[in-house]
Amino acid sequence: MILQKLTEFYENKAEQKKIAPYGWERKAIPFLIRLNEDGSFSDLFDTRDNASDKGRVYTIPKTIERPGTNAWQTTFLLWDHIGYALGLVTENEKEETVKKQHNSFKKKLKDLPDEIKQDKGVQAVIRFLENGDFSGITQSEYWEELYKKKPNITFQLSSDPESIIAQNSAIREYVDNATESSEQNGEKGKCLVTGKVTTIARTHPKIKGVYGAQPSGAAIVSFNDSAYTSYNKKRNFNAPVGNYA
Repeated sequence: MILQKLTEFYENKAEQKKIAPYGWERKAIPFLIRLNEDGSFSDLFDTRDNASDKGRVYTIPKTIERPGTNAWQTTFLLWDHIGYALGLVTENEKEETVKKQHNSFKKKLKDLPDEIKQDKGVQAVIRFLENGDFSGITQSEYWEELYKKKPNITFQLSSDPESIIAQNSAIREYVDNATESSEQNGEKGKCLVTGKVTTIARTHPKIKGVYGAQPSGAAIVSFNDSAYTSYNKKRNFNAPVGNYA
């Protein structure tokens, strides 16, 4: 019942445009890398109002869970922490791991459809990463903080300081279509929350702050051992909850 009401609450807020639409999320991003349209570095912009501020909140493509030793293979579209986004080795990180993370970030951009890569913002990011000159970042007054805290960053065109590249119309259309496609192609079942036949989530992201759970968070549904499964169902399909819910 609680989850059903939360789903209804989300839908009401989404209709009022007070919450991120499906496939997106609202996230605080403390730093923006501003680029010129030719892909050259313009400046590093601090979106925070004070030292305790987490940064301005933007609507960005939704986080994808990346557990385990192969986490480096999963990156986020046009935003991430600076290891993935720039390949810069930060405190307590291994160079080999960061290199793989960054290659995954660049590959995600290169694998975009050609019409999406024609977007001037996406072109600027690809050129910037291909050039590989990040001295403007490492020589910035914020570098020590970036090195120690490894914050999330995203990209912005210097010619469009009111928006970020991840919010460009081409990217919005691409993310919306990809979200809809994933719903159509996944394994179907009846969602225990909505009661609708839909694509069932194979894994669930962890939610932090749950009483009695691990500090890293707890998933809505989690079957970590075959002893807990039944009826030949695998893992979370024993308690099917749709991606949407």
